[in-house]
Amino acid sequence: QLHAAPVLDAATGEVTLTSEAVVRQTSGEDWNGVELSLSTAAPARGVQPPELPPWLLRPVEISNKMVQGMPVIGKNYQSTLKMAPGVTDRAAALQSEGAAGFVEAEQQSAAVVHSAYNVAFDVPGKSDVPADGRDHRVGLRTESLKGEVSYRAVPALNEAAFLVSKTKAPADYPLLAGPVRVFAGGAFLGSFPLDETGPGAEVTLPFGVDNRIKVERTPLPQSREEKGIIGKDRVITFGFRTTVENLRDKAVHLTLEDRIPVPEDERIKVEVGRETTAGYNEVKDRPGILEWDLDLDPGAKREVTLQYTVRFPQDLVVPGM
Repeated sequence: QLHAAPVLDAATGEVTLTSEAVVRQTSGEDWNGVELSLSTAAPARGVQPPELPPWLLRPVEISNKMVQGMPVIGKNYQSTLKMAPGVTDRAAALQSEGAAGFVEAEQQSAAVVHSAYNVAFDVPGKSDVPADGRDHRVGLRTESLKGEVSYRAVPALNEAAFLVSKTKAPADYPLLAGPVRVFAGGAFLGSFPLDETGPGAEVTLPFGVDNRIKVERTPLPQSREEKGIIGKDRVITFGFRTTVENLRDKAVHLTLEDRIPVPEDERIKVEVGRETTAGYNEVKDRPGILEWDLDLDPGAKREVTLQYTVRFPQDLVVPGM
């Protein structure tokens, strides 16, 4: 397996990316003084293109005994919220992994050998890989990448500001999918799952929570009323106020993410309220997700308000409402 271990210089935004291989073997014979050549090829993916089956639509007969008319606001719309890098459930599971269970190897600089379709790393010198079934790390290359540091906050899930760096993958080789260990100032911060990234492609690397950026989200009073002349509608107004304070000694850029419900029934109407702070963007391909881009000077504090109303017929049962 080929992995990457980025180290952030928060002052400059530069990312030092160390590419390393994880070698594991249980052949029963220790490999002592062997030459290693490691490829980005992935045989497990297979070599044959898949065949798309037909999509068949079959009607479902509904009996009178079946319960009908139970629409909901979104099919678990929380699942449409893409969390800030570094705070997914999968990433949280990787936090405890750290460096445990690995045997570190001396840092080396492997030659990159390009073939027609893949890249191989020829590790210089001789390597030892015992047949103990453990993961042995082999350092391959170290790259210095220019990065742009910013913050992301998703207070509906976590009242914290996460430091991220946008950079580009090395131009000579891809970054393969798998767990990535991240460091800052020499300290191990944790791990996160990286999707496969092509050579030179943009990549966002997370570096954990910065407690010098304070984030608080407060629910506002909720109102409920009935409207309509013929057939009453229920109208429920929700509101949240998020306060962001920059306690650092330098200006920062922060992207604040929040959400509104997404109806899956035409009888349910959701509207953004007038009290909502202007300047938000609706995130493409993520229904109901709104983002505010905030620039905060040292010591500055900003408030962002989100307000929305949900309207539906009084005789309609909407779970959560």
